[in-house]
Amino acid sequence: MRYALSALLAAHGVAHLVGYVAPRKVTLLAGRVDVGEVGIRVVAVIWLLMAVAMMATAVGVAVQARWANAAVLPVVFVSLVLCLLELPAARIGLALNVVLVLWLVLHPTTGVGVMRWQQSNEDISGRLDASSHGPTGTFTFASINHLPPPVRRYFQRAIPEGHPLVAHASFIQEGQFRMGEGEDTWRPMHATQRFSVQEPGFVWDARIQAFPLVPVFVRDSYIKGEAGMVASMLGLYSVMNAPASSDLNAGALQRYLGEAMWFPTALLPSAGVTWETIDDRSARATLTDHGTSVSLEFHFNDADDVERVFTPARLREVKGVYIPTPWAVTCRDHAAVNGLRVPTYCEVSWQLETGQFTYWKGRVTPPTSSAP
Repeated sequence: MRYALSALLAAHGVAHLVGYVAPRKVTLLAGRVDVGEVGIRVVAVIWLLMAVAMMATAVGVAVQARWANAAVLPVVFVSLVLCLLELPAARIGLALNVVLVLWLVLHPTTGVGVMRWQQSNEDISGRLDASSHGPTGTFTFASINHLPPPVRRYFQRAIPEGHPLVAHASFIQEGQFRMGEGEDTWRPMHATQRFSVQEPGFVWDARIQAFPLVPVFVRDSYIKGEAGMVASMLGLYSVMNAPASSDLNAGALQRYLGEAMWFPTALLPSAGVTWETIDDRSARATLTDHGTSVSLEFHFNDADDVERVFTPARLREVKGVYIPTPWAVTCRDHAAVNGLRVPTYCEVSWQLETGQFTYWKGRVTPPTSSAP
C-alpha cells in the first residue's frame, strides 16, 4: 500500500503541472477575488512548487524517508487550499485531495499517524536492543536447590534441564481492554511486546479500537530503569504522556516481573530475582533494577503452574497521583511453547473499594525467545 500511496502522490504532483501551464483568468474563488496579472503568476509558481513538493514526497514515501512522514500531510493540505482557490476548474484535484487526507488520517498501515508511531517505536525498540545483553548458560535443576519448595517445583515444571537462559522474548496479545474504571464496554485490542532480560526492559505497543475506524495507540515501556507511557489517537493527537517519576518506574518494573512468567528463565536467581516462601503454594519474588525494588506474590496451582500473580500495593494513577492498590493477574491454559511451559490466557484486574475491576483480558500467542 505504501507504493500505491506513492504512485497516487506522484500522479497528483504531475497534475499540478497543469495548474502551472494552463491559461487562467486573473481571478480566484470562482471569479470572486481579482488578484491581477502579478498575483495570478505567483499562484502559477505556487502550483509549480507544489508539483515538485508532491513528487518529492512521493519518492520519500516510497523509500520510507523519515522526513516524508512529516511532510506529506502539510503538502496535501496546501494542495487542497490551491484547489479550493481555483474552483471550479480544480474540482477533480480537490476531490483527490479529500481522498488523500482521509487515506493519510485513517489508513491502518500507511496513514501518517501510523507511520510516525511506527518510527517512534523503532527508535525506542532500538534503545531496548542497545541496552540488552543476555545471560549466558543453560538451566540446571542444581541451580535451584536452595529455592523455596513451591518455586523449585514451578521451575522444574516450567523449564527443562539444559534449556538455554532466555536473553530476549517477544509475543503478540489479542484481547480486550476497558479504558477507564467503571466502563462496561470491552474494546478490541492487539498488541506486540518485546523484552530484554539481563537488564530488565520491555516495549509494549498496543492498538485499542476506541471508536469505529479510530484506534488509540498505546505504548508502555521500561528501559534502563526509566518507564514511559504514551497514548495517541490515530497516532496524530496525544491523549496521554505520563511524566517521568519513580512511581511510574516502579509500576513498570512490577509489570516486567509479573510478565516474566511468559519466559520463566527470567525469574531465576541468575536474572536477579530473589524468592521467599509465603506458604506451600505461593512465594514472593523481588527484583531490583537501577535503584528500584519491587515484589510480587506468585501463587501456584496443584499442577505447579502459575495461576495468579498478586501485589497488595501496585501504584495506580488517579488524576496525576499514584495510589497503592491491590492488583492481580490470573492465568490459565498453560502449554509448552518453545520448550517452556507458560500461560497462554490471562486477565488483569485492580481490586478497588467498589469491587474487582478487570481491565485487560486476552490470549498471548506463543512467544518467541532466544538465548544470546
